Amino acid sequence: MPRSTYQRLLSLVGKSAVFLILGFLVLPAAVVTIAAFNDRAILSFPPQAWSWRWFAKAVAYQDFRVGFRNGLIVTVWSSTVALVVGAMFAFALDRYQFRFKKIIEAVLLSPLVIPHFTVGLGFLILAAQIGWSRSYAVVIVCHVVLVLPFVLRSVYVSLRNLDQSL
Repeated sequence: MPRSTYQRLLSLVGKSAVFLILGFLVLPAAVVTIAAFNDRAILSFPPQAWSWRWFAKAVAYQDFRVGFRNGLIVTVWSSTVALVVGAMFAFALDRYQFRFKKIIEAVLLSPLVIPHFTVGLGFLILAAQIGWSRSYAVVIVCHVVLVLPFVLRSVYVSLRNLDQSL
C-alpha cells in the first residue's frame, strides 16, 4: 500500500529532527576532538597547524598514566564480574520459576531508577563507615552494581528470543 504525501513528509521531518538532535549532541565533542590537535597553547578552532603535542603531554603526565591504569583495572574487573553475575541471574530469572522472583528482579534492576551519583555517594559513605575507603574493591563493587541491570536486561532479552530447547 503506497504511503500518502503526509506520511512521507512526516517521516522526512522526523528523520531530519533526529539528525539535527544527534548533530547538536555530537558537534561539541567533534570540535573539542579536532581542537585537541592544535599546536598552539591557546585553544583555537580550526587549528592553524596540526600537532600531537597535547597527547604527548597527557601521556607523559604521571597522574594521567596512573589514572588510566586504574581505570583499566576497574573496567576489566567490573565488566567481567557484572557479565558473569548478570548472565547467571538472567538465566535463572528466565528459565526457572521460584518464590520472590519478581522481588529479586526488582532489586537487581533498581539501580536503573536511582541516580548513579546517589549510588556512588552511598557506596563511598558505606565504605568509609566500614573502613574500606581507599580500595579497588569498593570502586569495582559500585561499578558492578551500576552495570548489572544493563547486563541483566540485555542477556534476559536475548534469552527470551532463543529457543529454550537449545
